[in-house]
Amino acid sequence: MSYLNTRINKSHKQPKGEINTMSGNLTTYLENKILDHCLGTATFEKPSVYVGLFTVAPIDADFGKEVTGNGYCRKKATFKIANDGATSNASNIDFDEMPSVTTVAVGIFDSLTEGNMLLFGYLTQEAETDEGDTLRIDKGDLDIGID
Repeated sequence: MSYLNTRINKSHKQPKGEINTMSGNLTTYLENKILDHCLGTATFEKPSVYVGLFTVAPIDADFGKEVTGNGYCRKKATFKIANDGATSNASNIDFDEMPSVTTVAVGIFDSLTEGNMLLFGYLTQEAETDEGDTLRIDKGDLDIGID
């Protein structure tokens, strides 16, 4: 079982609260890459990783609906070295110039645009932003683990 948890700060000049996520999932794409790599049937090169936000949550068989509009784009992220099967983001992840939207999930991708989704997690409470708001995931608040 995998998980992805995060606390997100939404701000428009000043923070307006925190939002937590529930369990997340490795995508079938990533599960296959990990198995192939670990069992020596194929190599899996270290990808650059980008965090994206969703208005319709993805599921393993469906990409969901990623946020669009205004100045939104996926953000490159770095993570700490895993310890005890878990890791978290090494620095703040700021989604500035958000559109007016309700965010319900987050995803980790191997590309700034298109590419493959590696894993995703659902928000336990929706995050609403107004046009121009900044949605922040603070350093250490995007937790990813494999049980």
